[in-house]
Amino acid sequence: MTSTLVPETASTRDPIGGADVANQGMYENQQHVCGPRCTHTRQRLGPTMGLFSFLNKRKMPSTLEAAMASQAADFVRAFSKPGAPIDGALLDYSRGSLELVDRVLQDFFQQKAPLPDDLHFLASAYAFEVARRAFGGRYLRSDEDNPFVLVIGPTDAEVGVCFMGKVRGRALNGPEDSLIFFYDGIAPLVARGVSATLI
Repeated sequence: MTSTLVPETASTRDPIGGADVANQGMYENQQHVCGPRCTHTRQRLGPTMGLFSFLNKRKMPSTLEAAMASQAADFVRAFSKPGAPIDGALLDYSRGSLELVDRVLQDFFQQKAPLPDDLHFLASAYAFEVARRAFGGRYLRSDEDNPFVLVIGPTDAEVGVCFMGKVRGRALNGPEDSLIFFYDGIAPLVARGVSATLI
């Protein structure tokens, strides 16, 4: 069953930056963020449900790293529900699990459907955390196309990894913006000890 999306006007605080943003997760009978062909729906459960509903249930993360890890965990939980288009149990923060994220984004590419902002952020957070668990690093704010960047390595050999633009590109451009191919570019730069930015 699908229904018309009816956005509410309530707003909430951005979990990372604290800016007041429209709560995009508040729709009546909203199509779930799993993908354009997903068949299960979320019922509207009140003014704080959606992507940022954790704000009323959990303490605000104290660091960008904690906030990003929390959003990545939300991505895993979203795809661990019955009817999800991928098996959330396989989202284990490994390189290979990025193939599952690619599969979700491929649906948007094939359907020529816009990638919802909440799914864009959750998928990006998951990809970021896959890289941070493998290489370490810290998050910094960046520009409009890549609001956050993962910075890996010492000051004289920093590798900046911009997954947010790549995740959106994967949904728009298809396999040419493969997340696994992008991820595989990190290790050689870190090993060479050079400063670079992967976009």
